Amino acid sequence: MTQLKVDLDTCSQCGDMITTEELEEVSGHGFICPDCIDYFWEDHSSCDRCGAVESYQHMRVVENDTLCERCAIQYAAQCDDCGEWGYDDHIHYIDGYGSYCDTHLNGCLNLFWENHDECLDCESIVHHDYMVYDDDCDEYVCESCFSARERNRSRLKQYHSGTTLHFKHECKNDQRRWYIGAEIEVDFKQKEEDEFPPCIGEIANNLYRLSANESRFHMEMDGSLQNGIEFVFHPRSSHYWEINENNLDEWAEAVKAAGGKGFYGRNCGIHLHVSRERFTPILLGKLINFFLQCENHICKVAHRRSDYADWGEFRNIWVRDRELWEEIRWNKELFNFPRYLPINTQNEDTVEIRIFRSNLKTDVIRNYIRFMDHLLLFLDTVGIQSVKSTDIWKRFTDFVKPKSKALHDFLVEHSVEV
Repeated sequence: MTQLKVDLDTCSQCGDMITTEELEEVSGHGFICPDCIDYFWEDHSSCDRCGAVESYQHMRVVENDTLCERCAIQYAAQCDDCGEWGYDDHIHYIDGYGSYCDTHLNGCLNLFWENHDECLDCESIVHHDYMVYDDDCDEYVCESCFSARERNRSRLKQYHSGTTLHFKHECKNDQRRWYIGAEIEVDFKQKEEDEFPPCIGEIANNLYRLSANESRFHMEMDGSLQNGIEFVFHPRSSHYWEINENNLDEWAEAVKAAGGKGFYGRNCGIHLHVSRERFTPILLGKLINFFLQCENHICKVAHRRSDYADWGEFRNIWVRDRELWEEIRWNKELFNFPRYLPINTQNEDTVEIRIFRSNLKTDVIRNYIRFMDHLLLFLDTVGIQSVKSTDIWKRFTDFVKPKSKALHDFLVEHSVEV
């Protein structure tokens, strides 16, 4: 009798020996007998991506598909809000917060953005409870950036915001009769490689250290500038200007490094402020007469004619109404005339000289200051009628020559008759 050969194998689930023909081979799980196969598939499934068979404990339902752990990690992610899994196209990661599903699933992303926004300054995502409305810009930013804006705003003040001026001198023996302050207007221009103009708030923040906590100068916004800052240097004696010249040099170099242009266009000027306390009506009358008599010379020194220092209106006021000369002799309150004149008398603490073109060359700035300082010294030595003489400019330059070589050389260099 012939004995038949039967191929047997072991069921990976129950361990029984079963003929090979009755066993079903399952990838990764060996052979499974008919009695075990239904129970096996109750707890297992094949991956719709790679076909691998895993227990449901190690599978992930991703939208309408069932994926093994490896494929789920590779092609999908879990929403940290609702816990649902979705393909990468429908799950969005937000730095610092996690992953959120879009409307293909439960729309957790939309719910997230109903309560959060991106800060426009630092670009971080912030809950609405921790954002602050900025009235000046009509926008919301995070609390940290709002505080930074406030610091910058305090460093870049509103135009003529009432900041107290400090009148500086070196010591009690510094007996100059007046103090001279300077407003230096600077524009910061956009470079060709930059997408946007430079932010003057950031520039002011970076330059603030040079102000020595605003004891040297403070910074103001100025609507007459395209994208600029007005640097307001406190009034100081001429001696104080000279002994602190390094501070001015350091400031000018830093402003130029930040892209500042003092002479850009016609709007940028330097306004000198002379302390008003000792500025008598008689001295004001002499100064006005000198400006009227020497307009062409003065404009050469100042390198500028501007609508912000209207010489035509200045002449009209003083040449047209000679009665003002008698009034100014006795009426100290008669100082208030239009502001945009070469000499502005509207300020409470100073008389403002608005004639000079802005410049970041510190030797030019110093000579502007020396010019006003020596002019006032000179006017203090002559009578008001003498100022009306045709040779008054020559008399002034003769007065300057032995007292300040730097100023005299400056006048010669700029082709002013001396």
